[in-house]
Amino acid sequence: MEARRLSKSLGWWYRRTFNLTATDPRYLEATPEAMALDFWTDYYARHPQLGVTEFENDDFEADVERMLAEDDDWETIDGER
Repeated sequence: MEARRLSKSLGWWYRRTFNLTATDPRYLEATPEAMALDFWTDYYARHPQLGVTEFENDDFEADVERMLAEDDDWETIDGER
Protein backbone atom coordinates (compact mmCIF):
# COMPACT_ATOMS: atom_id res chain seq x y z
CA MET A 1 0.00 0.00 0.00
CA GLU A 2 1.41 3.37 -1.06
CA ALA A 3 0.29 5.24 2.07
CA ARG A 4 2.05 2.77 4.36
CA ARG A 5 5.28 3.08 2.41
CA LEU A 6 5.11 6.89 2.40
CA SER A 7 4.35 7.02 6.12
CA LYS A 8 7.87 5.72 6.78
CA SER A 9 9.61 8.16 4.44
CA LEU A 10 11.86 11.04 5.33
CA GLY A 11 9.66 13.39 3.32
CA TRP A 12 6.62 12.48 5.38
CA TRP A 13 8.54 12.99 8.63
CA TYR A 14 9.67 16.40 7.37
CA ARG A 15 6.17 17.48 6.36
CA ARG A 16 4.62 16.23 9.61
CA THR A 17 7.29 17.79 11.82
CA PHE A 18 7.06 21.21 10.20
CA ASN A 19 3.34 20.97 9.45
CA LEU A 20 3.78 21.44 5.69
CA THR A 21 1.47 20.44 2.87
CA ALA A 22 2.77 18.51 -0.14
CA THR A 23 2.60 21.72 -2.19
CA ASP A 24 4.33 24.00 0.33
CA PRO A 25 7.33 25.68 -1.33
CA ARG A 26 9.48 25.02 1.75
CA TYR A 27 8.88 21.30 1.34
CA LEU A 28 9.29 21.34 -2.43
CA GLU A 29 12.58 23.24 -2.21
CA ALA A 30 14.05 21.12 0.60
CA THR A 31 16.77 18.74 -0.48
CA PRO A 32 17.01 15.19 0.86
CA GLU A 33 20.27 16.20 2.55
CA ALA A 34 18.57 19.11 4.36
CA MET A 35 15.70 16.84 5.44
CA ALA A 36 18.16 14.25 6.74
CA LEU A 37 20.11 16.90 8.62
CA ASP A 38 16.91 18.13 10.26
CA PHE A 39 15.89 14.56 11.09
CA TRP A 40 19.18 13.68 12.80
CA THR A 41 19.42 17.04 14.56
CA ASP A 42 15.95 16.48 15.99
CA TYR A 43 16.78 12.86 16.86
CA TYR A 44 19.92 13.76 18.83
CA ALA A 45 18.15 16.69 20.49
CA ARG A 46 15.49 14.25 21.74
CA HIS A 47 18.07 11.60 22.71
CA PRO A 48 21.09 13.54 24.01
CA GLN A 49 22.65 10.43 25.54
CA LEU A 50 23.14 8.94 22.06
CA GLY A 51 26.13 9.91 20.00
CA VAL A 52 28.07 11.14 23.02
CA THR A 53 30.52 8.28 23.08
CA GLU A 54 32.85 8.40 20.12
CA PHE A 55 35.37 5.75 19.34
CA GLU A 56 38.77 7.07 18.48
CA ASN A 57 41.77 4.96 17.67
CA ASP A 58 44.97 6.93 17.28
CA ASP A 59 46.69 3.88 15.83
CA PHE A 60 43.99 3.11 13.23
CA GLU A 61 46.28 3.48 10.21
CA ALA A 62 48.96 1.35 11.86
CA ASP A 63 46.39 -1.31 12.74
CA VAL A 64 45.16 -1.45 9.14
CA GLU A 65 48.70 -1.72 7.78
CA ARG A 66 49.45 -4.51 10.26
CA MET A 67 46.29 -6.41 9.28
CA LEU A 68 47.10 -6.09 5.58
CA ALA A 69 50.67 -7.25 6.14
CA GLU A 70 49.65 -10.41 7.98
CA ASP A 71 49.43 -13.67 6.08
CA ASP A 72 45.87 -14.74 5.50
CA ASP A 73 44.72 -18.12 6.67
CA TRP A 74 42.42 -18.38 3.68
CA GLU A 75 42.70 -21.40 1.46
CA THR A 76 42.08 -20.93 -2.24
CA ILE A 77 39.98 -23.71 -3.73
CA ASP A 78 39.70 -24.06 -7.48
CA GLY A 79 36.90 -25.99 -9.08
CA GLU A 80 33.16 -26.14 -9.33
CA ARG A 81 30.63 -26.63 -6.62
